[in-house]
Amino acid sequence: MLARALDSNTGVMSYHLRELAKVGLIERDVSQGRAQFWRVAPGDVRFRDPQDSAVPALARSVIDMRLAGLAASVEGYLHRDDLSPAWRDAALFSQSALALTAAELTEFAQAYLELVRRWSETARTRSAGPETRAVRLALFAFPDDITAPGARG
Repeated sequence: MLARALDSNTGVMSYHLRELAKVGLIERDVSQGRAQFWRVAPGDVRFRDPQDSAVPALARSVIDMRLAGLAASVEGYLHRDDLSPAWRDAALFSQSALALTAAELTEFAQAYLELVRRWSETARTRSAGPETRAVRLALFAFPDDITAPGARG
């Protein structure tokens, strides 16, 4: 089905899906019966600062594509009309600003990642019921004081 939609052959598609599964980005969705379905694996995909990359321009392009995909996902959510009030109430859009040191931001990031790991493990160990849905999480935590008076690096 996916190979046909992407005008590819099943062998090439199967190979690439298995490669994505090897690195933990996707997993077989066994709840779909005998046919092979795949889903995004619970977990975390992180990007370092593009300036730390061997090829900063390429790293920036990848991040730009991920941000565009995230924006499209949010836009898609906003236009959905098939979600129950419970899902609408549970969804969260949040923006915060904190004054932190680099060490505190590192500690915050580690605590966030631990929370994601804990919930990922919960998702892996329970069987998905009809009310279970994939949920997108995104966190951006970076110095954002460039326009503030006396801003420092």
